[in-house]
Amino acid sequence: MSQLKIRNLPVLDNNEAIGIINIKDLADSAFSLIDIGGKKGFIHNVTGRKGVPIGTKASLSSNIQSVQQNRRQNINLKVDLGAFALPHPYKTYDNVSSSRRDYGAMDLCDDMSLCEDAHFVMRVQRSSDLPSQVYFGVADGVGSWRQYGVDPRKFSHSLINYAKQVIESDSQQRMLLGEDGGLGLADSSLAPIHPLDVVMDAWNLSVGAKITGSSTICIATIDKQLNQLSYANIGDCGLMVVRHIDSDIAGYMRERQIPRHLRKGDLRIAYLSQQQLRSFNLPYQLGFSDIEEYEPSFETPNDSDTASIPILPGDVIVLATDGLYDNIDLDEIVDIISEWESKYYSSTDSIYKPDSRGEEATNSLAKRLVEQARLYSIDKNRDSPFAQLAKENDIMWGGGMPDDTTVIVARVFNVDG
Repeated sequence: MSQLKIRNLPVLDNNEAIGIINIKDLADSAFSLIDIGGKKGFIHNVTGRKGVPIGTKASLSSNIQSVQQNRRQNINLKVDLGAFALPHPYKTYDNVSSSRRDYGAMDLCDDMSLCEDAHFVMRVQRSSDLPSQVYFGVADGVGSWRQYGVDPRKFSHSLINYAKQVIESDSQQRMLLGEDGGLGLADSSLAPIHPLDVVMDAWNLSVGAKITGSSTICIATIDKQLNQLSYANIGDCGLMVVRHIDSDIAGYMRERQIPRHLRKGDLRIAYLSQQQLRSFNLPYQLGFSDIEEYEPSFETPNDSDTASIPILPGDVIVLATDGLYDNIDLDEIVDIISEWESKYYSSTDSIYKPDSRGEEATNSLAKRLVEQARLYSIDKNRDSPFAQLAKENDIMWGGGMPDDTTVIVARVFNVDG
């Protein structure tokens, strides 16, 4: 396809186009998710989706519709959410040090008012007869704005605050449309606002307010009516879905590197988003500048990486800023989740069912991941994923990467057991 300069190939059924595949779809089936997702995968292998050719028509056959309807009827999913964050360990009110030596003998920073990361977790009701919609997101302010006397926190926090306002406003409008005396449109024909639209509106509001700065951002939603996760991402925040997948049915997601008798379990990465970079340590970012000596070159929400992924009972979703992924290997993140499951869910069946501890458990996992990332970030004797990738790009860097770190965890389970 690459040599022939063909972007897309149609999928035909009885001379009717029912979909398309592109080179990325083929790569997804040929390579592991770690090879094609994350920060390293984006640098080495990125092949962007270019959209559907003009004139292509898609047809949803009746048998596919019936499968979707049966799935909605048979699986009643709910989500427990948890979140935790810590600022850069060497941050003070007027400075950010690059090492412990420069920072001094003070306790590591835990003042969240200094954190350039921002996040939110919220549930909104679309109508009285539809399940609630779950939204969550993170944003990471770009720290290099300090050299221009700009507070890096302002833009990332404004993006998140505006995103929450957009979601709340959209939910209120849908509720009004569905109430008695309204337009009666609160059904499946009125889809919930997509994360990309949330990012677009939040960006427009932030730029309209002329807030100088820039930020990466990732916003996701779980639609419990469709049983799917959708997200929009700009930059090097990351989203991963971890799932119990038996080796016999794993297909291309099966573990290739570790012999079966040495594997710790069947927990695997089912999906890993791309972390978008212009070059090493220069992520895509949304922003605004009114500083004359600085010529801005920002992305727009149109550059977002977006996708929708089916979710299943037992899935664990991790949405985090780069402070997590720069310091903990993906395999170790899976191991930490596995240990957490063993602690809170003693039997295999309990992984898929409701639990009385609810968000206490997901908060504990988010905290565990953030604290482990911080521990590794200040360890000079262990090369982090950031350091390994830096050396691959001819940059001498050893040890961890101290940074603000935010993690949101979602555990999916079946209400009906």
